[in-house]
Parts: sequence; C-alpha cells; structure tokens
Amino acid sequence: MGYKEHKLTGKCSLTDFDSWKKHAGDPLYNVLNPCCLLINAPGGWGANTIPTDFCQASATHLVTTEAGRKAYSEYVALLTQAVAGYPAAIGIELMNEPPMLDIESRWLYELYQEAYTASREISPDIAIGLADTGSRSMYPDDSRL
Repeated sequence: MGYKEHKLTGKCSLTDFDSWKKHAGDPLYNVLNPCCLLINAPGGWGANTIPTDFCQASATHLVTTEAGRKAYSEYVALLTQAVAGYPAAIGIELMNEPPMLDIESRWLYELYQEAYTASREISPDIAIGLADTGSRSMYPDDSRL
C-alpha cells in the first residue's frame, strides 16, 4: 500500500514520528528514510503529498518573519558554498514554487534579496534564478503540459 493510503493514519502518517525520525541527521535522509521513499514514489507530481497546517505555517514563517528569512538566506549561502568549487554547478534557484499570494510579494522580495546577497558573498559569479508569480503553474498536476 502506497503513501496515499497512509497520509492521515498508519505508517508514515502525520503523527508517526518514529518512522520520520529514522536516519535523522544523515545527509542522505531523503533517500534512506522509508517515509521519504513513500512520498517520492512514482505517481505524478504531488500525488503522494499532503499540505499540512504545519507545512503552511512553516512557509509563512519562512517568508514573513525576519528569523525565517535569515535562516533561509543562511541555507542558500550553505548551498552556494557547497557547489562553488564545482564548474558543473552554474546556478542556484532561490525558491522552487514560492508562495503565490500577492499579499506576500513584499516579503518574498525581501526573502529573495537576502538570499541573493548571501549567495553573492560566497560566489560573485554564480547564476541566481527565481520563479515569480507570473511563472507559476496554473494547474495542480502536469496533465496540461
């Protein structure tokens, strides 16, 4: 049985903390943890995910608070540092599928600016990309591509 059947109860559900803790801290967590493997199973974009209240609160914190933006810019700096010495790594995308509410555009700009600056301090010539609200997908799946 796949993850879709267990989203709210059972193995790897929202409250199955023991399963989610397996391989915690390992750099390969997302390819070792059984819950991550279930979520990343084939089945179409987003087929095995569930947007939890916690997920929404995390995204809101990330974009709308100074602490969230600082943490994210530090994350982008670490990514830039990790790939700066590899010629095949030519760029950093600041955020895949950013929140799309117009009310958040000011906060998104601040987040992008802080992440951009943090990346530039590490590598002044790495390409930096972002997706704006004009390039968002209008459909919840890839059926119209």
